[in-house]
Order: sequence, then structure tokens, then C-alpha cells
Amino acid sequence: MADDDAVARGKEAAAVHDQWNVGKVYKKPLFAAGFYLTWFGLRLGCPSLLRVFDEEVRALGFAPWEFNYVRAVGSHAVICALNYFWTFEMGYKMLLPKKSKQG
Repeated sequence: MADDDAVARGKEAAAVHDQWNVGKVYKKPLFAAGFYLTWFGLRLGCPSLLRVFDEEVRALGFAPWEFNYVRAVGSHAVICALNYFWTFEMGYKMLLPKKSKQG
């Protein structure tokens, strides 16, 4: 009985995935271009927000070595670094030649 429920839930999840397959949307050139423009735009805007966080937290009187400064500015710096890493990784993978499906 439990196996039947698991199979039914798996089929429902597959049907929902097929209905809302995001990969189909990005195959349209306009949507793909919009996705990549926002992807790179957000990555380029990350350092400016980091500067704003730095100014605001220092204005509150926190020194760069204090916990509240590191929590606000440091965590955003880590997120910015990860964003750049993921962006360059994605760009690099886009530049690689496509593998053929020959045997």
C-alpha cells in the first residue's frame, strides 16, 4: 500500500514538472535573452550594494571587525563572490564546444 502511494506521488510530481518545465521557456530567444540580461545585471550590481551596506553599517557605529559588521557586509561579500564564481562558471560552460551524442 505504501509503495502504491509513493508511485502515485511520483507520477503527480512528474506531471507537474512536465507542465511547468522551465527549460521550454528559455528555448525562446526573447526569454533567454531576458534571463541572461537580468543574470548579468544583478551580478554587476552586487558590488554597489556592498558599498552601500558598508557605508550604512559604519554610519551605525560598527567597526569592520565587529560581529554586526561582518554579519551584514561580510555575508553579502561572500554572496557577491559566489555570484561571480557562478557567473564565470556559466559563461565558461557556454563557451565550451557542445558534446555530440555519437557513441
